[in-house]
Amino acid sequence: MIFLIVDESEIKKTRYFNILVVLITDTYKIYVLDFIGISDTPKPDGNLVCSYIDVCVERFEIKKENILLVNSDTASYMIKASSLMKKTYTNIFHVTCLAHLIHNCALKVKGSFIAVDNCIASIAALTIKNKTRAALLYEIGFSPCIILTRWSSWLKAALYYCKNLLIV
Repeated sequence: MIFLIVDESEIKKTRYFNILVVLITDTYKIYVLDFIGISDTPKPDGNLVCSYIDVCVERFEIKKENILLVNSDTASYMIKASSLMKKTYTNIFHVTCLAHLIHNCALKVKGSFIAVDNCIASIAALTIKNKTRAALLYEIGFSPCIILTRWSSWLKAALYYCKNLLIV
């Protein structure tokens, strides 16, 4: 069984496209065949992703029917690539990363509680700009810092304000 982990990243304004090729021969042996990193790539789309995967498959002389799984994030171009690949790679199954799935679920929860989100944002803005209010919060502990890419940070802030709203 062969599977691919596909991701795109940007480091110091250079875009990279990465493909990790993994071969599993049985339940006890897993081999990482190679890690392909392509730098200075154009903005990716579904066709570009498919072409990179095709290059990878040709490089390792992998039979297309042996690729069973592709793991990627939920970017629209990755979803498009997976539907394009299903036409060529007959046995392929596309899954998205569990961390991305949890992040999207957390965003859905946040989107369902707009009043709570507005309250958190308002209190954060008031305490950041006012040193007196910030000093009062020092006694009960500051609220968790909300980081948009960390799915649990908003939930932690919501729980903090649920517990301490009357004090704040």
